[in-house]
Amino acid sequence: MKNQLLLFALTALLSFGAAAQRSGKKYGIEDKLVWKEVKTGNYLMAKQSFYNAIDHYLVAAEKLPDNAYINHNLATCYFIARDYANAEKFYALSTAKDNTKKPEYPMDWFRFGETLKMNGKYKEAQQAFTDFGKVRTRDKEVKEYKRFVKHEISSCTYAMNEVESDSDYVDLALLPDPINMAYTDFSPLPFGKDTLIFASTRQDSVIRFNKGEQSLHPVRLYQTVKEGEIWGDPTAIEELNHDFAHTANGAVSSNGQTMYFSRCTQNRQNVRECLIYYAKKEEGNWSKPKKVGGGVNMASYSSSQPSVGTYVKKRRKSRIVYDVLYFSSNKPKGKGGMDIWYALIDQEGNVSKVKNCGTRVNTARNEITPYFSDIHGKLFFSSNYHNGLGGMDVFSSEGYMGRWASAEHLGMPVNSSYDDTYFVPVEDTASEQMFGYLVSNRPGGKALHSATCCDDIYSFAYYTPPTFTIEGLITGQSINIEKLADGSTVQTVGNTQNLEQARIGFVRIKDLEKMPLEERNHPASFPELIQWFDTTMANGQYSAQLPVRHQQYALVVQREGYSPKVLPINEKAVEGQTLAINANLERQDTTAQKHVEETLAAAQNQKALTHDVDLETLKKDSTGKITLTIKDLYFEFDKDVVKKSSTPALDMLEAFLTKYPNVKVEIAGHTDSRGSNEYNQYLSERRANRVMQHMVDRGIPAERMTAKGYGEVQPIAPNDLPDGEDNPEGRKLNRRTEIHVFASK
Repeated sequence: MKNQLLLFALTALLSFGAAAQRSGKKYGIEDKLVWKEVKTGNYLMAKQSFYNAIDHYLVAAEKLPDNAYINHNLATCYFIARDYANAEKFYALSTAKDNTKKPEYPMDWFRFGETLKMNGKYKEAQQAFTDFGKVRTRDKEVKEYKRFVKHEISSCTYAMNEVESDSDYVDLALLPDPINMAYTDFSPLPFGKDTLIFASTRQDSVIRFNKGEQSLHPVRLYQTVKEGEIWGDPTAIEELNHDFAHTANGAVSSNGQTMYFSRCTQNRQNVRECLIYYAKKEEGNWSKPKKVGGGVNMASYSSSQPSVGTYVKKRRKSRIVYDVLYFSSNKPKGKGGMDIWYALIDQEGNVSKVKNCGTRVNTARNEITPYFSDIHGKLFFSSNYHNGLGGMDVFSSEGYMGRWASAEHLGMPVNSSYDDTYFVPVEDTASEQMFGYLVSNRPGGKALHSATCCDDIYSFAYYTPPTFTIEGLITGQSINIEKLADGSTVQTVGNTQNLEQARIGFVRIKDLEKMPLEERNHPASFPELIQWFDTTMANGQYSAQLPVRHQQYALVVQREGYSPKVLPINEKAVEGQTLAINANLERQDTTAQKHVEETLAAAQNQKALTHDVDLETLKKDSTGKITLTIKDLYFEFDKDVVKKSSTPALDMLEAFLTKYPNVKVEIAGHTDSRGSNEYNQYLSERRANRVMQHMVDRGIPAERMTAKGYGEVQPIAPNDLPDGEDNPEGRKLNRRTEIHVFASK
C-alpha cells in the first residue's frame, strides 16, 4: 500500500476510475486470464494499494500493450504513486488512443499535462493542457478542471523562465541516517535546540497488501535528538500515536505546553479523513489527545497540518496572548480544494470562529503544509496553483491571520518541478540567516519504487553571497513649474544639478534580454524585474552592494519628472571590486502640445465608463494598450477599504466590463510617494485586489481580471512643488486606480 501522506486529503480528490468487475469485453479484453489480472488490479487500486495494483496491470499490459483501459489505469496508479517517468509513458499511450471529441478518459490529458510539468517538460505540458481544453464532454470533473487550463499554460511559461534564472543563495542537504527511510518521512518540527519531531512509517521496503490481513501501516510521530553533528535513533512519541490511525504534523503552542497534530483514518468509502487533536504537557509527558473544538474539525471533511503563531491583543493595561492555529482543510466556503484557515485559541483552550486566510494565500486548487514564523512575520505554505515549477511549490506571504501580502515563490533550489512542502524555518533569533527544514520527493532522496516516489526531509540554509560595490553620481536638469492664467502649468528647463531622491535599482541582463527590444529602455514595461536598492542622497550620490553570482546587470535610474535610464554594466563583476556608474537624466517631454494630446486622449477614454463608445475608437499607447482611469474611486486613508462614495465609479466599471464580455483587463493600483517604496507597493497591491474582488462579487468572472500594484513608481503629476513643498493636487492625481485593457474580440 502506498501511503502518500504528504497530501493526506489530496488523494481523495482524484478519481481512480476503477470499473465494474463483471466482464472485460467492454474494455476490449477477451482473455479471461488477462481480465483476472485487471480485476485484481482494480480491487487493489480501490484499496489504494497502488504499487500492488501496478504489478497486476503490468502483467495484463504485456499481453495487451495497446489497450486504452489498461494504460489508463496504469497511468493513474503511477501518477498517484508519484512515479512520474512511468506515468508520462502510460498517459502518452492512453491519450494517443483516445479522442477529444468522444473521450473515454478525458481527465487523462490534464493529468498528462501535470505529469509532464513535474518532469520539467513545460512545452509538452502546454500542449497536453491545450488538448484537454478541446475535450468535449459533460463530465463535471472535466468542466471543473477546464477552468484551470489557461492558468496552467501560463504557469508553464513562468516555469520555463524561472528555471533559467539564477538560483537563490540556499544550500540544501538530505538529512542523514537514521532520519530518512525509503518510505515517506515528513512534517519536520524543530523542538528546542537539538530535538526534531517528524512523521514516518519507518519502512524500507514496499508494503504488500494481502486480503484478510491488517492493511494499515500507520504513520507515527517520532523524535530524534542531535548530539554534536550526529542525530540519534528516532523514538516514537507513544502518548500521541494510535495503532489504527495515521498521526503526523506536530505543532507546538507559544508557551511550549500544548502539542497540536493531525490524526487520519479511512472511512467506509476508503476516503482518508483527518482531524486536528491536541495534548497538554503534564509532568514531562503528553496528556491523552483530544479533538480541537470550535469549527476546526468538521464531519466528512479533512483538517490537517496545523501550525501555530502568536497574536497579542492589548486590552487597557492587560495583554491577552492567543495561539493562532493555521491549518489546511477542504471544509466548505473555501476558495477551492484544500485551503489554509485560521482560528484563535486563548490560554483556556477556547476556540474562535474559523476564518479563511483569503485570496492572497488560497486559490482555486490546493494550499497545504502551512507554517507561520513569528520571527519572520511570514506564512510559508505550498500550492499547486500559484505560478510555480510543478507539483507543490513553496511560497511565502507576509502578514498575519486574514491580512496577507501577495504570495511570493521561494525560487530554486527550495522549489523543484516535484512536490516541495513543509518549509519550516528554525525560530532562532541569534542567527541573521534563515535555516530550517524542507520536505521533497525530488530525485536524489531515498528512493523505494521510483526516484520520485517518496518524501524525504532536507535541511536548508540561506547564506550571504559574495558581493561587489557599485557607486556613482546621478545628475539632471532642474525643472521649473510655472502656473498660467488659465490654471494650467508649464515646465521649463533649468541648469544641470545633482539629483536627490533618485531611485537606483538593477535588473539582471538575462531577464532584460527576454523583453522585446522596444521595451528594454522603459522600466515601466518590466517593474517586476527591478530590484530597487538605494536612493540618492542630497548630493546625488549612491552606493550599494550587489551579489557577484548574477554578474551581468543593468542599472536602472528613475526620478520623478525625468526620463528613466537603463544602463548595462558591461564590466564583469569580481568579489570586493568597486565599479563607478554615473548617469545624467534627461527631463521628460512635457510640452504644452503633448499635455493637450494626453489630456484629450484621457478624456476620450474616460467616456468608456460613461457613454456608449466602441473600443476601436479609444486611444492606445505605443504597446497597443488602452488605459482607463477610474475617477472618483476613493479609499480610506492608508487602507484598502473602498469608501461608499465610490459606488458610482464601481457601477461604471461593472457596466463597462459587462458591455464588453470578451475584454480582459489588468486593474492597476497607484499611490503617491508618501511612505516607503515597499509599503506603497504593498498598499497599491491591496487596493487593486480589493477593486477586483468588488467586481467578482458583482458577477464578473475572476479569470477576466488580474490585479497588480505599481506603488509610487508611475506618477502622472509631481508629488512635490519645485521649491520642495508638498503638492496636494499632484498627490491626489497619483493616488489612482487604472484599468489596462489588454485583449478583446
